[in-house]
Amino acid sequence: MDFFRSSNDRLCNKFLNKDEKDRGIDFVYDFNEIGSKNESSYIAVVHIDGNGMGKRISEDSKRHGKDDREYINSIRALSDSIEEASSKAIRTAIVRLLESEKDEDGKCKIEGVVEFQNKLPFRPIVFGGDDITFVCDGRLGLTLSELLLRQLTSEDKKLSDGHPISARAGIAIVKTHYPFYQALKLANNLAESAKLHIKKIEKSSPSEEGKISALDWHFASGGVIESIKNIRKREYKIKWKEGSSETCGNLNMRPLRLGESVGTDWCSWNTFEEIISKFKGEEWEGKHNKIMRLREVLRNGPHEVEKFIKIYNDSLPKEQPLPKIKNNEGSDKTGWVGNTCTCFDAIEALDFFVRLEGGRK
Repeated sequence: MDFFRSSNDRLCNKFLNKDEKDRGIDFVYDFNEIGSKNESSYIAVVHIDGNGMGKRISEDSKRHGKDDREYINSIRALSDSIEEASSKAIRTAIVRLLESEKDEDGKCKIEGVVEFQNKLPFRPIVFGGDDITFVCDGRLGLTLSELLLRQLTSEDKKLSDGHPISARAGIAIVKTHYPFYQALKLANNLAESAKLHIKKIEKSSPSEEGKISALDWHFASGGVIESIKNIRKREYKIKWKEGSSETCGNLNMRPLRLGESVGTDWCSWNTFEEIISKFKGEEWEGKHNKIMRLREVLRNGPHEVEKFIKIYNDSLPKEQPLPKIKNNEGSDKTGWVGNTCTCFDAIEALDFFVRLEGGRK
């Protein structure tokens, strides 16, 4: 118990100011305290990792040759600048949580859904370097991860070597009593999936090397433990008939590059955020049952979706602007661009997407 107190004091002293500590602000440490009673019993276990940091340290070493003192000072400066970037990203997340609207009882309400009083629904577990691991309310997992990743990799937050960090995030959203080790393993697996996606983009666009960050996530409602590759193959790959031929498609557009779409790479966080915002907007408000039916129809391919949309005289959120994508025409009627579904990820995440106060700042 003494060990816990000292480590919790260290965490609070590092990330909370005097006023916040005097008000009794603390970090949640019992997972049962995360979420709202009878509403949500999910936590998000998130792992964020810097890209190519070993290579940067090696290059820094080569620049200094045999000058040990210069090399030591340079590595220390690089390490300190990583620590500063990481700490500032976490602090920004805390401030954004505390900026939530308060009700008459003094409780913070995030988008009127996630409530907390003195204990933040967020706890950093690993921090201080280019690795960040934290746990939070499952409904905040996506937006908090994107915020932290965006803050960490911001162009105006260059390290001592003159370049910003690029990074990837893996987000495992699981039931409160899901085995924590397995959730952490899944988060690492998802971060690795994002890393492979980054490498794929860099291979096709060498000029983007070292500039791309990405994130990937998965909702694990059951206790089945297997690789994300196998899960995606079984649950997210589908086939449908087009005339006499059979087409294979991906229901998920994850992993997503952080930020905006670039060129023909439309699978970005901003595209996802735009689509999910439209499903949460006025046009689809109060149509939860229809959205759930649409999720099942999406599994049958674009032609079945088109029939569904005609019956209800609706249109799907269209990922705009995508001027360079030949097959984009009509995606607001089919929910597909080529062999990738535009809407499934957004529909699956509807109950797990809660904006923080102020949105994207």
